[in-house]
Amino acid sequence: MATFGDTTRGTGEFPGSDSRCLVSRYQCVGGGTLDSLTTWFGPSTSASVNFKLVVLSDNAGAPDALLAVSDPGVSSGSGGGGPITVAAPSLSLVDGTYYWLGVVADNFPAYYAKDDSGVDALMANGTFSYASPPATWPGTDGTYSGGMNIYATFTEGGGGLVFNPLSGRGGGAAQPLAG
Repeated sequence: MATFGDTTRGTGEFPGSDSRCLVSRYQCVGGGTLDSLTTWFGPSTSASVNFKLVVLSDNAGAPDALLAVSDPGVSSGSGGGGPITVAAPSLSLVDGTYYWLGVVADNFPAYYAKDDSGVDALMANGTFSYASPPATWPGTDGTYSGGMNIYATFTEGGGGLVFNPLSGRGGGAAQPLAG
């Protein structure tokens, strides 16, 4: 299993709220199929909270289309905690591609863990529904220093076609990648 994103819990935190999504941009190194998403909650979290983790495409350095929404998760309650890993739908990840990883909760007691890694977090405040996430990023209401502590776990390889000039007769054929 491979990962991309922020795999450590930072000392910072940012308050969550219903329909408030925070995302950070990370580059996938290695291609494969998404398996799960993981995050942490900050120590100011005062009660258990329902959350979902999301993956959005990148469009010239800005979040764009919603590509995946995790299964719902529940924070550990008062005092935050983690890491908390939730299942994610199958999604083909492309080597070298930037993706936006984010979190949205259904109420206020959530404080999302973040750090000062040099990556920024963008916020959609009140416009990114927990119950029914929008198909595209609804717009950025704020930019904050410190990346969201979220990472994706994926199975490398598999899927897709690659041109192999040494296979088949007549100069080559498309062959499945070895998985």
